[in-house]
Amino acid sequence: MKIRLILVLGALGLLGFNLPAISAEERLLTKYVADIGPGDHYNSGGKQLSSFAVLIAQDRANYHRFGIRHEHDGYNPVFSQRSMRAQVGSKVPKVESYFGEFVKHVVSSDGAGGAYIILYVYGRGNRITRISIDVHS
Repeated sequence: MKIRLILVLGALGLLGFNLPAISAEERLLTKYVADIGPGDHYNSGGKQLSSFAVLIAQDRANYHRFGIRHEHDGYNPVFSQRSMRAQVGSKVPKVESYFGEFVKHVVSSDGAGGAYIILYVYGRGNRITRISIDVHS
């Protein structure tokens, strides 16, 4: 059975079908837009959040679990799973130095002042390895 599967996959490759590589390499899991609004600054218990990573996790919980969505918020299938959202708080998003002041503003204020963030989430399988951001206003 295993040999037959390998032969079929090999034949498909010879016919020009692009088959996804099976690898444990890191890959882009999702890219999405987060619009950090006032409600994203507090957890479900009403406690104000002070970490950028936790704020991003709360934004995704608000979007997927509580249905709280802001103008630029985008859907992504990865964070519809609670187990994946739980990983965000433990990952410090990579923030380029020129975005540092923006991130400080987002964390210290009640809103991002009309700016939104594009997040790139990388991982292996169901494990997030890193998050990077791009900022637009």
